[in-house]
Amino acid sequence: MFYGQAKHTIDAKGRVILPSKYRENLGESFFVLRGFEKCLFVYTQEGYHELEAKIKALPISNDGGRIQRYIFNYTELVTTDKQGRFVIPPGLRDFAGLNKDIIIAGASSRIEIWDVDEYKKYEQQTEEEPQKLSEILNIFGI
Repeated sequence: MFYGQAKHTIDAKGRVILPSKYRENLGESFFVLRGFEKCLFVYTQEGYHELEAKIKALPISNDGGRIQRYIFNYTELVTTDKQGRFVIPPGLRDFAGLNKDIIIAGASSRIEIWDVDEYKKYEQQTEEEPQKLSEILNIFGI
């Protein structure tokens, strides 16, 4: 499980230092993919394979094929170096608008990587519309 957040930077080569609180659970190799908002998702290999199985089970019709392409076409297996750094592939950096300052945030079964400014916009929007969160929780009986 991944919790909390950390502010980091991306170097000129697209490398990020993985916060130590996440390293042990992620392992040396893990998957990075496009999120459903302007962020990246990071999954352990086990977590990704669970997600992969669920997405592969979707019927190709009724938008299942679209979701499969969205996930699988933009997934990369990455490996950390001895300093705990990993390279975020250029296409994924571009998708999430990652330039220098980023937020690495735990989201239970995954980690999310956001551009700092984009994350601030997301937080502000969430804080301005708390009733939407409440409505979503009610739908799930929480």
